[in-house]
Amino acid sequence: MRIYQKRDLIQKAYECPTMTQQELGAWAKVAFKLKRAPAQTTISDILRKAPAILSEAYGDGKCRKPLEVTSLALEEKLWAWIQAVEAQNVCLSRELIKMKAQDLQKELCDAWELNFSDGWLSGFQRRHALRYRKRHGEAASADTAAVYLGR
Repeated sequence: MRIYQKRDLIQKAYECPTMTQQELGAWAKVAFKLKRAPAQTTISDILRKAPAILSEAYGDGKCRKPLEVTSLALEEKLWAWIQAVEAQNVCLSRELIKMKAQDLQKELCDAWELNFSDGWLSGFQRRHALRYRKRHGEAASADTAAVYLGR
């Protein structure tokens, strides 16, 4: 179940305190169009963790589990830097992003020892919906006056 579905289930449990966990599972199956009703143990776990699930820190509700980021400050600064650089139409490589992340970690003096592996970078890209595409251009589309002045 997604986080927003868990929150809706918790809300339903608060609205109808007489519903059993089995009935809540049956309600969730219909309400969320699930293939199977969640198991009673799943419902129990969701209700037991209700304060954490309802908190803002748990996530935005689109994924199944909250994102666990080692250094939130580093990710926020790196994301801001990427947006600023991309606004200037600069192409960024994976290696350049890793190098900037290492610089930012030194700047932040985080206690975390991060490796900045390919897996970390892939996760960062997934969390921020970054995609890499080759840019293609034509020599004929360049401004000839600008090319002449640049020589």
